[in-house]
Amino acid sequence: NLITSIARLDGNKEDSRLAQVLDVEQILRDVLPDPNSTEDLIAKKVGPKIKLPAGKIILVADDSPVARDMLENGLNALGVSFEMTKTGLEAWTRIQSLSDAAVAEGKTIQDKVAMVLTDLEMPEMDGAAALKEIRKIDSHVPILAFTAAVYDNIHADLIQKGFTDFIHKPFRPDDLHNKISLQVNAKRA
Repeated sequence: NLITSIARLDGNKEDSRLAQVLDVEQILRDVLPDPNSTEDLIAKKVGPKIKLPAGKIILVADDSPVARDMLENGLNALGVSFEMTKTGLEAWTRIQSLSDAAVAEGKTIQDKVAMVLTDLEMPEMDGAAALKEIRKIDSHVPILAFTAAVYDNIHADLIQKGFTDFIHKPFRPDDLHNKISLQVNAKRA
């Protein structure tokens, strides 16, 4: 249950090595206490509440129940309005709906969505594909990648792809606060 895939470590097929990719989120869920018992702990560590303008939400897309639980606890601790989706396609459909409502009211998507926080790898539509579609509607809404990937140029790579920033999985509560606060308080065109 804990192996999500197998990856080839080098390109030499005759002498290649394989690695099993583990579901780190599920392992953490299995060894850490129930998320409901950690809500108070997260609330103390996440920092002060963040006030979103009336009518704005943070839209979250992640297929992992573990990641959604972590984010839900963190966002609840921050006191922000948010909506959870399970795929990039579900998030994209919701963005389209919010954009249509905004246009009908003579507004933009930025009047409805404070930011989008998306996993990179999801079924139906991944985070990068969702990003491209959202950018067709609005080039300024902050879109943060939520990823467990770690490598030297990750920040530069994600910025080059069009993401505003990223948050590591699993996140530190203060990092969640700082990244969200920075984005929702930034002046945008």
